Amino acid sequence: MASDFRMPPVRCPRCGRELDGALNVEGDDAPDPGDFTVCFGCEGVLRWTETLELEACDHVPEPYRAQLELAVELLRRAKAMAGRPLA
Repeated sequence: MASDFRMPPVRCPRCGRELDGALNVEGDDAPDPGDFTVCFGCEGVLRWTETLELEACDHVPEPYRAQLELAVELLRRAKAMAGRPLA
């Protein structure tokens, strides 16, 4: 079951947007080092580092690519339904 996770604010390394939450679609755990995420602002793919900071991820390994593409598409649809800009 998906769960909403609140965290101390961090900035997206791509667009600078402040992020203070995440949605874990695979369970109820907080992010772990190496986990992927998508920025709500720029829709860029990010990865959690060993110190739980975010880094831009330019190469997504094949096993995760389809899941992240789906996450970006769902984010775009949710933003469109809410009447928010896509960027």
